[in-house]
Amino acid sequence: MRQDLRLYSGDKALTLAEVFHSFKTLLVGFPGGKICTEQHVPGYAQSAAELKAAGIDKVVAVTVAPPQEVAAWAAQHGFDKADMVQVLSDRSGAFTRLLGLEQPAGPGGPPCQRFAAVVDNGILLRLKVEQSPAELKVTDIKSMLKTFADAYA
Repeated sequence: MRQDLRLYSGDKALTLAEVFHSFKTLLVGFPGGKICTEQHVPGYAQSAAELKAAGIDKVVAVTVAPPQEVAAWAAQHGFDKADMVQVLSDRSGAFTRLLGLEQPAGPGGPPCQRFAAVVDNGILLRLKVEQSPAELKVTDIKSMLKTFADAYA
């Protein structure tokens, strides 16, 4: 695992090892906006029992934005109290670039693609990317539960 990259929980910098080591994780990348707030991230937050039953230890939701903005967004929508979901900031976009999922930020354009992945102990096993940030077809909770099961079949 790269040790030079950091994700942020508020002001606290976390190494990738701290985030992913010894965990079976669903990594969820979200560009922000209505779909993220009303469907994408809530789908994971509302499915804690189903996620645990499938063998998933946690969900790490990451977006490219300043840590304070991400923490405020998570608190505003109750994700800071979600049992299985940890919302983190990729403040510099370096983690998103490492995955090859950055997009040029422009007026109204998100800085990252909508994606979801299965990560086991820091190893990326499966990655799904939406064709458009406006879509939620392959990175929703149902699709990712199937992807997780297929990864361990």
